[in-house]
Amino acid sequence: RLSEAFLSDTTRESLLGVAADRLRGALQARHVAIFLENEQGHLASAAATSSAEVREDLAELAFRQGNSADFPSSLGGTDIYLPIPIGLSRAGVLVALGIRSSERMAEGCAVLLGLALERERFVRLARESEATRTSDQMKSTLLAALAHDLKTPIAAARGAVENWAAQAGSSDKARLAVGEMEI
Repeated sequence: RLSEAFLSDTTRESLLGVAADRLRGALQARHVAIFLENEQGHLASAAATSSAEVREDLAELAFRQGNSADFPSSLGGTDIYLPIPIGLSRAGVLVALGIRSSERMAEGCAVLLGLALERERFVRLARESEATRTSDQMKSTLLAALAHDLKTPIAAARGAVENWAAQAGSSDKARLAVGEMEI
């Protein structure tokens, strides 16, 4: 059910908006927080189920080293800090405080969250690509229309100048006018 729910969310905001609550329920945890890497390469809080105290130093360590940290929780159960894998790299850290399910379940949830984040990124890139393709098509159509619209008056002007030059004979002005139309 958790994977179906993650796959139904197509934007990062909607995914993260409900992911922490879904993970809290799946892990039978007291608190869940999701930290993701920002543009500057630092971890930033992306979602949380409450304002419970999370050790950001452990989250940073799990993210940088790619290793999980778990220990008995003051809330009962276990506190766990897990890197969120995306391929060979990491997207962030999943923190679950006071979990009552297995650590293997938590690891599976972190992998599932990473897959959902990667899927969301691919969907976003596909949308951006489609928008770019549509924009390029519109530009091409507009340029073709402009080229056509510019050729028509130029052709008419060229015809008028050539007619005038034919009537004017071989004067310097007629040769100059015809020569300028060639450019």
